[in-house]
Amino acid sequence: FFRHSLSIMQRMRVRYPEKALRLQFKRTMTASVAIDYDSFLSTSSKLRQPSPIRALQPLLSIPGMISLGGGMPNPSSFPISGMSFQLQDGQTLSLSPEETNAALQYSQTAGLPGLNQHLLEMIKEEHAPPSATAENLRLCVTNGSQEAAARAMEMLLEPGQDAVLLESPTYSGALAALYPMRVKLVKVPTDLGGLVPEELGMLLDQWDEAKEQCRKPRVIYTIPTGSNPSGATLSLERRQALYKICQRHNIIILEDDPYRYLDFAPTRTPSLLSMDTDGRVLRFDSFSKIVSSGLRLGFVTGPSQLVDRIVLHGQAVSLHPSGVSQAMLLKLLQHWGRDGFESHVAQVVAFYRSQRDAFLRSAKKHLSGKAEWNEDIQAGMFAWFKLNVNDTKELISKRAVDEKVLFVPGDAFIPADVDHRHDTSGVMAVTPYIRAAYSTATPEDMDEALQRLSKLLE
Repeated sequence: FFRHSLSIMQRMRVRYPEKALRLQFKRTMTASVAIDYDSFLSTSSKLRQPSPIRALQPLLSIPGMISLGGGMPNPSSFPISGMSFQLQDGQTLSLSPEETNAALQYSQTAGLPGLNQHLLEMIKEEHAPPSATAENLRLCVTNGSQEAAARAMEMLLEPGQDAVLLESPTYSGALAALYPMRVKLVKVPTDLGGLVPEELGMLLDQWDEAKEQCRKPRVIYTIPTGSNPSGATLSLERRQALYKICQRHNIIILEDDPYRYLDFAPTRTPSLLSMDTDGRVLRFDSFSKIVSSGLRLGFVTGPSQLVDRIVLHGQAVSLHPSGVSQAMLLKLLQHWGRDGFESHVAQVVAFYRSQRDAFLRSAKKHLSGKAEWNEDIQAGMFAWFKLNVNDTKELISKRAVDEKVLFVPGDAFIPADVDHRHDTSGVMAVTPYIRAAYSTATPEDMDEALQRLSKLLE
């Protein structure tokens, strides 16, 4: 048996290195814990009801069905009869008349059925979650992953009452969704390796509801790969430690992972979903970084009890994402197949790795002694600098702009040390940090930009 298992592992390391890594650590995962999902829902989420009109959508595909129900426009009135698009390699992909009609018409809130199923199969193949979790997985396509994350926050957090755990620093878009909700923002310390599990565990173990005037946080938001803004990537060991802490304290994990496919390592680190024995992970993915940001397509995957509530939110807000964008993406993914997709990802990774290398060379050249930064960025498109100043706001927002160089001051990513349930002043943190993106500028322009920053720090 052991010889047979070893031979399987050896073959998997060659053909599917990420699957082999997942198989190794799954043997040590903690047993599952039953979750009462209803107890996590906010009042507004509990009040959401299915749309009786949206509920008709899946029934339209039944053979022989005659619909006098939904208010769908007649497709014969649409001025567009076909669509095609050209790939960078010169190939042209065309939608059939049936695919075109489906793209132009109202569709299901969770996404075009063909795309939803394709993405769910991708998720199961990429992450291979434990069987019980995999059987209960649902997926909802959204207008970018940020929309999905914002809906999840609305679903799980009671405005003016609850607390949410966040890495410090964290994504400014997440803060933009959280600030109006007036929830307590609990900052978890990070280092060059991302969120520090020991700090998270200590924070939760020592939580005093009377002192904090708030119940213990039940939701954590994390960006485990190439974090925006820090560029940090959680190791497998830290991800496992994070998951075990969340098990111990019964916390729902919002795993926002838009940079997973911009991982510069030979193999991608197993995700939190990969180790989710309990069904406590809501995972957010995006095609913005690897296909197109303008398509505005992302998706959320997780337990049906939670994803179904996110779908109800979509029924009341956007009905569904753009059918045209979805149809284009599905056609592209079908054209590529898994091997073609991975080949494209490898090209994208090679590009961003080259950008990162050029950026870090210029940073060392111009900013040594004037700033600190992570010299081992393992994924993504961002670098996080600590400058030799007390506050970067005026320096970056005014003086750098005058010198025609753009960065983002750190206060966009670090909440001020106030209780946002009660403080509505909009006060921002004072911080020596800034974020730089090495995604679009040429190596020559990056070098010039960092030289201009260096002069401002003299």
